[in-house]
Amino acid sequence: MYYLFLCVSTFVDGPWPLDFLAALRQHLRTLDELLYTTGVGSLPLLSPEDTEPFTEEQLAEQANKAISTLFTLHTRMQETAAVAASIMAAPEHAPRR
Repeated sequence: MYYLFLCVSTFVDGPWPLDFLAALRQHLRTLDELLYTTGVGSLPLLSPEDTEPFTEEQLAEQANKAISTLFTLHTRMQETAAVAASIMAAPEHAPRR
C-alpha cells in the first residue's frame, strides 16, 4: 500500500502512465480480495458524522432484517419456480370431450 501512495503522490499533476494504472488496478484487486477473505468487507462502515459505533443490539437487528429480506426473496423465487415448473409440466393442449 505504501507503494500505491507513492505512485499517486508522484503522478497527481500529470497524465498517469499505463503501468501505474495497471499497478493501481492490481493493488485494488488485492485489497478487495483481502477484505473478502478476512470478512472485514462485510462490516458496516461508520459515516464521519457518527461518533459512537453501533451497539450489539443494533447490529443484530440489522442482520435480522437482512436475513429476513433475503429469506422472503428466496421464498418468492421458489414459488415462482414452482409455478413455472407446473406450467411446463402441464400438457400443451387439454383434451377435448
